[in-house]
Amino acid sequence: RGRRRGAAAPPAPPATAAKAPARTPAPRKTKQLHWTKLDASVDVGATVWGAASPADEADDDLALLEEIFASKPPPAKARAADRAAAGAGAAEPASLKKVSLLEDSRRAANVAIGLEYFSRQYRGDDDALCRAVASLSEWLDGPKLRSLQVQLPPPEEEALVRSSVDDAANDAARLARPERFFAAALRWPRFAARVEAACFRAEFDEQAWDACRAADKVAAAVAALVGSDGLGRVLRYLLKAGNALNSGLASGDAAGVALGSLGAFATARGKGGANLVDYVAEIFAERGQAADLDFVDALPSLAEAARYVDDDHTRGALRKLRSGLAQVRAEAKAAEASLSSADRKRAAALRKKSGEAPAPEVASPAAPATAKGRASLDAQATVRFVVEAGRCVDEAAKAVAGLEAKIAALDAATKKCRAYFGATGGPAAAALKLVFGALDGFASEVRRSRDKRRRKLAAKERNAKRAAAAAARADPAAAAPAP
Repeated sequence: RGRRRGAAAPPAPPATAAKAPARTPAPRKTKQLHWTKLDASVDVGATVWGAASPADEADDDLALLEEIFASKPPPAKARAADRAAAGAGAAEPASLKKVSLLEDSRRAANVAIGLEYFSRQYRGDDDALCRAVASLSEWLDGPKLRSLQVQLPPPEEEALVRSSVDDAANDAARLARPERFFAAALRWPRFAARVEAACFRAEFDEQAWDACRAADKVAAAVAALVGSDGLGRVLRYLLKAGNALNSGLASGDAAGVALGSLGAFATARGKGGANLVDYVAEIFAERGQAADLDFVDALPSLAEAARYVDDDHTRGALRKLRSGLAQVRAEAKAAEASLSSADRKRAAALRKKSGEAPAPEVASPAAPATAKGRASLDAQATVRFVVEAGRCVDEAAKAVAGLEAKIAALDAATKKCRAYFGATGGPAAAALKLVFGALDGFASEVRRSRDKRRRKLAAKERNAKRAAAAAARADPAAAAPAP
């Protein structure tokens, strides 16, 4: 309806302020971590959080964190708008940007993570880390060196870093964590060979010990088999019994059987399910030779010995030790040639010192202030490498000679063992495995027959005792001893 005549007009609505345009939040570099902060009443300085110093964390760690946990980039249009809006803004200082030369970001992240363990020890100083490797530092054991070896750059990455470092227009301090380590390693000629030499020094003793133990286990098994009189007597009687069974047949009158045929003595069964091995056990017991079956207790574990027969455990290990020894010897010679005359004399004097005390390590892990100071530390590291590598060569040569003697004795014993059991065909390792496998199964069958007979005798004795006890209860007078 129309408004009534004379009525007052309704009040006008209050003026509203113009809405401000929504602010677009700046894109995040990393994914958000949702957490609850400590309450304001908590003394943070008394907690573990307050005990940590921000100076302990390097900028490289934060750069790596941003790379690994980077948030998804905004759409292309939003990025273009952001660039246009920030055109007049201040740019990030160039000194804070890290230059990464590796195209594979996962490889770069893995190298940075792998180097973090060493950064804590050497305070992020890659020159100190490389110097420790090049001087055969005692702190760098085999597992540490092998983990560092994975981080070394392949030729294509070396070429990228070398071209960047050689360009005077580039600031080496701006290189990302992996590239800085690569650049430090490139200062050392044959750095990868130094790392391999350090690995050999840290590992050769254990490798030689493992190879000697393998040779000893195989040799002990061979000696036990060849020297077992009981084994020989049981096998010869089984041969006699088998010839009796095969009398008149082409398979009869055998002078011996192949080891692969020993299973036939267990499968040939007679009345009551007893096999030939059970029969021999009874015969030996009747003759008073049951102790001959106890040879099975004197045998070492043939199954375990068979695992060490392969050349990888003995002859292969010897070849590897010889190769590593030759590499260390060559690397020590090359390092010695790079020293000055005075440093060579100093290295020779340290080599002549008695005892096992190592040569002194480079004193300071901190980067020297001048190129001359760094060269001096490098020379100290090379002197120590020459001394310790020379000592390593001496010790490893003795270990290799000892292993060579063991393997030579093992070869002779293996030849004798193969001839003794008639396993003369095929490669030595395969033939010896056949010997161990066949005789391990045969010994198990002999043990089963022997123990089975022992259980029967024990049960017979128990039954006799029970019968005697029952008779005593039934007729106490008869069980009483005569006056």
